Amino acid sequence: MEGEERELTRAEKWLAFGLVAFLLLGGVWILRQISGMVPHPNYEELRIAHRIGELEAPYWHAQAAHQAAINLENERLAALTNARQVYEFRREEYRVSLDRGIDDPELRALHETARADFESAEVRLEVARALTRARAADLEVVGQPFLDAQQALNREFSQRMARRELHLLLLRGAYALPLFGASLLAWHRLRRGGGTWTLLATSFAAFAGLQALLLVGQYSWHLFRNYVQLAVSLFGAAVTTAAIVGLRRLAFAPDRLVKARLWRGRCPHCGFPGSTGKFCAHCGEPLQATCDACGQPRVVMVLYCGHCGARRGMTKKEALNGRPGPAKED
Repeated sequence: MEGEERELTRAEKWLAFGLVAFLLLGGVWILRQISGMVPHPNYEELRIAHRIGELEAPYWHAQAAHQAAINLENERLAALTNARQVYEFRREEYRVSLDRGIDDPELRALHETARADFESAEVRLEVARALTRARAADLEVVGQPFLDAQQALNREFSQRMARRELHLLLLRGAYALPLFGASLLAWHRLRRGGGTWTLLATSFAAFAGLQALLLVGQYSWHLFRNYVQLAVSLFGAAVTTAAIVGLRRLAFAPDRLVKARLWRGRCPHCGFPGSTGKFCAHCGEPLQATCDACGQPRVVMVLYCGHCGARRGMTKKEALNGRPGPAKED
């Protein structure tokens, strides 16, 4: 009977895990449906309200003209550099010829042409630079209103998104947090009674707690995303510590430990295997006791006698009357 109860309890636990998973799946769907109740701010309407379309075309036209002026200035700067190199070469070539006492007309003509090209390149560069400054001034006049409007648009859109997220947080919290509180209250009231209702209440409380934790994590992620490693470390340490404490209290509780040792056929005092005599071969403690009801030997620390079925500590008279006796320690 006890083995059947163990298997039933194990099966119920797996079913409870499945129940939590299915409830959590539905809870996530509800949270997503709540997000659809609050519409996103209309970006296109905000663009119209801030006259972005009216200011955008002149801005990009001025931007393109300014970039074209910059490109022209760069081209003429490169042409001036090339003209300077040619002029310096022709000037040096003509100077060497004069130092030798030769005034070559061809070299003089080449020198004069190179100097004229260099001076012309300087003038063209200054014109290009003046054009660039003019286009920059036009861009500032046309572009500043557009940039201000774009900044105002982004600021208002961010504010509306923040209000939407706050509204969603209140709606989701109004759904998830009372549900979590009600599940804890139901679990607290039903856990003393035991049975199937306690398992269902525990599953429902686990689902509500995971759902609330998921909601809190969703809204606190942007605050703690830079401390994920530290948060995982602290959370893991807390969970591990709680698991160790719970394991010590549950799995290694004296009653559970004795029952587990007896179930495996070990010494209930020290856990030594293969102890079938009257005393443990490892610790020397007795493995059998005398039943107070029938006087036959029974396994030490078990609750009922294997010969007469009397409860531990029950006398013969109490066994005949059917009264439960005290569970004495062996």
